[in-house]
Amino acid sequence: MRFQEKMLKKFASVALFKGLEEEQLRRIIDLGEICEKEVDQYIVLEKTLGNKLFVLIDGSVEIEVLMPVSRDPDSKTKESITRLNGGDVLGELALFGDHRRSASARVVKHASYITFSKDDLDSLFEERQDIGYRVMSNLSSILAARIMNTTTSLKNKMSQLIHPLFLGGKH
Repeated sequence: MRFQEKMLKKFASVALFKGLEEEQLRRIIDLGEICEKEVDQYIVLEKTLGNKLFVLIDGSVEIEVLMPVSRDPDSKTKESITRLNGGDVLGELALFGDHRRSASARVVKHASYITFSKDDLDSLFEERQDIGYRVMSNLSSILAARIMNTTTSLKNKMSQLIHPLFLGGKH
């Protein structure tokens, strides 16, 4: 099986590209650049400017955020907030403007991924609004699910912190 045929098969199962026809997938694949990273290398770093979106082909990455651990503003530690695997997208907020990255992505299992520049995707979406509509619609569903998961996780963590206070420190 040729390389592009393998990519088509993988991309057809990626949530970001759900509902796209083969010709539409080919247009997107042609814009991408294949990259690889080893364990403990970073794909993106928190607080850096980002203008690329990434789709994991294989492997796993931990999404980490910097957490202050003392009154010293320079003292920080990393907290893992989720793990992404083959087929998942990261760096998606780059499509919505010039924002700094909200988290880092550290490889925990050798990762191959395809990277897309915001400018290339914007041009494609302007030229082919059918592709742009489908991808952005899929992206909104992905982001909504992530927001709901984050909200649930935050509620659980807050409950763990607050619950002992209401029991007067007794368990």
